[in-house]
Amino acid sequence: DDTVGLARTAALIAAARAEAKNAMLFDNGDLIQGSPMGDFVAYKRGMKAGDVHPMFAGMNTLDYTCATLGNHEFNYGLSFLGFSLGSAKFPFVCANLVKADGTPLVKPWMVFDKDVVDEAGGKQRLRVGVIGFVPPQIMQWDQGHLAGKVTTQDIVDAAQRHVPELRRQCDVLLALCHSGIEGGE
Repeated sequence: DDTVGLARTAALIAAARAEAKNAMLFDNGDLIQGSPMGDFVAYKRGMKAGDVHPMFAGMNTLDYTCATLGNHEFNYGLSFLGFSLGSAKFPFVCANLVKADGTPLVKPWMVFDKDVVDEAGGKQRLRVGVIGFVPPQIMQWDQGHLAGKVTTQDIVDAAQRHVPELRRQCDVLLALCHSGIEGGE
């Protein structure tokens, strides 16, 4: 919502956490492009090892559990993305993106231990599995930055590959899928 800045968003997150004590905070991508802060860093300042991207500086204070990559994370190239991700104090997951050598750019999925209080007041530990997906179309949209460096897999194919193992390791599974909703059967 472009009418609510990061400070207001932080207040809304704090209110939601006060209401739902077992809350976890996730992001579904498109973090480093599209805001005046993000564009300034990309076009004027640049990113190098040790720099903190201003979006992540704000997000780091909000105690995110995990995030996935959106298509706009690739608009400034993989080097800029790598330096930006290096400034995040929360992990990223993406199961359908690998480097040219076949290794993941970020972990495909992760499992987080979450201590929760149930409705009866009892303490429980949940294993929350989180998997992420980026639109495979990034290979077309940002071809100049990505060709020969990374490859994508269809989201459903990647889910079928990774979800069975992830399900064995978690109690709750959350998919962060940076994608539109397609109609059909």
